[in-house]
Amino acid sequence: MHIQLAQLEDQSPCLSVHGSLNYQTHDRLKDRIQECMLAGHTRVCLDLTETDQLDLNGLSVLIAARRELLERGGALQILAVSRPVARVLDLVNLRWLLS
Repeated sequence: MHIQLAQLEDQSPCLSVHGSLNYQTHDRLKDRIQECMLAGHTRVCLDLTETDQLDLNGLSVLIAARRELLERGGALQILAVSRPVARVLDLVNLRWLLS
């Protein structure tokens, strides 16, 4: 998995995840989101259009990050997802993460 960092117009970080977000790689995304929060960001955006696999470990990172950012008055915003990621979100009834 490769994670690319970009900044949106409002200076919020946007992390683009390329490859698999699973039991072997989820800690890397968790660490990158934590780095963004430690830098003072309360809004983190994710682009999952190049993410070809998402398992429960990856889902747990998304849910935990969303909860922690909400507690800080911010948000985790998922801008877009690939078809495999959308399928997983639908299967576990977590499509609401996209809103």
